[in-house]
Amino acid sequence: MEDDDIRKSREIIVFPQSLENLGIEELEAYISGLEKEIIRAGKMIAAKKDSRSSAESVFKK
Repeated sequence: MEDDDIRKSREIIVFPQSLENLGIEELEAYISGLEKEIIRAGKMIAAKKDSRSSAESVFKK
């Protein structure tokens, strides 16, 4: 994993208490960040499923 990836994985998403105070550009940036986080979480789920599947195949033999 590259340094940038490590830093990105440690970023904390701050959920605003109220979306009403955000402008359109801020809301769009917020949505973009959430979409990226959803993709990142999906990749992690897929990787964990692959690991589990591999482990299960080894122990089933």
